[in-house]
This record gives sequence, structure tokens and C-alpha cells, in this order.
Amino acid sequence: TIRRICGPGLSQNCLVVPSSGGRWGHPWLLGRAYWHEVLALHSPQTLRDFLHRQRKAVTTLVFDDENILADLDTMEDYLRFRPG
Repeated sequence: TIRRICGPGLSQNCLVVPSSGGRWGHPWLLGRAYWHEVLALHSPQTLRDFLHRQRKAVTTLVFDDENILADLDTMEDYLRFRPG
């Protein structure tokens, strides 16, 4: 997944998001041109809010892998999804 996401290029303007079943997943590739906007987010704004604002700039890569939709926010989440 990482190799394919990085494949389109690492320009400062890139914004690449994997997709499965019509839903955006993880991980995203966020070019440096967007870092300031992301770092300036304040609660209750989320990264999803940022992504929706930048929708026209997003390059979506379709995967046949629902694992990219997993939401891993805690160590317990990670342990549940980690391979073997």
C-alpha cells in the first residue's frame, strides 16, 4: 500500500488517499504544501474536514483491500490488526 501511494510522486503539492468500496482510507500522503493548513487545525476540526476542503486536489487510489479502512487509534486497535 505504501509503495503504491508514494508511486504517483512526492511533489510538495501531492495529496494522495487510498480508497476501498468508495470510502477513503489510510494512510494518506500529504505533501509539504498542506502541512501548514493541517497544523493550524483546531478542535473540533479534524483531518477529514481538511480532506473534504481539499477534495479537488485529492488523487484517489482504489484498492481491493478493506484493511485500509481500519481505524487504529489505540494500542489495542493496533494489536488487534497487526499481522501474525
